[in-house]
Amino acid sequence: MNLAGRIRSARKAKGITQEELARRAGVGLNLINRIERGVVTDPHYSTLAGLAGALDTSIGALTEEAVPLGEAPPSGGIPKSLAELLERRGARTRHLADRDLSRAIRRLPTEDVIQIVREVREEVYLVGEDLARLHASKNDPRAMGVVDQFSGQIWRAQIALDIRRKQEEKSEQAGREQEEELEQEGRALLEEARPLAGVR
Repeated sequence: MNLAGRIRSARKAKGITQEELARRAGVGLNLINRIERGVVTDPHYSTLAGLAGALDTSIGALTEEAVPLGEAPPSGGIPKSLAELLERRGARTRHLADRDLSRAIRRLPTEDVIQIVREVREEVYLVGEDLARLHASKNDPRAMGVVDQFSGQIWRAQIALDIRRKQEEKSEQAGREQEEELEQEGRALLEEARPLAGVR
């Protein structure tokens, strides 16, 4: 069933007229008529939100089309959060749902960060297909919320890794400079101390 049919069916199931639906949704009667006739097939998001509210349903339910089996939503329906999706998939860690992930990447010792990055890669592997399916549900705000959580965490983690890499490069450079300075000071000390110590 297409959008026009779903809206018409939902309206009739509620027992309301097109005029009443238009009033409840805050749109014009002409628009409702054109949507139900299939003239308008891609209404504005705010129109869909108004219609969904007036019909006590979701935007996703109104815009839902038959989804190929490979693109079905994750089992159990659309998760409320990335943490819920990780839990459903049995992830042994939940770094992607941790708000302090980027801070941990910047501050923990290198060996711990390497382990965290490996575990995040495992988490991505576990939820990757689900995220692709959720991304295909562009009209469902909850699905896009989970996708946005994931994208934000990956983006913040990448920035934290870049900052850490730059800090380590600076630290290595400072370490090399300190080693060179120590070596020069050591040579100077030996040059100055040899004559005093009677060592040639």
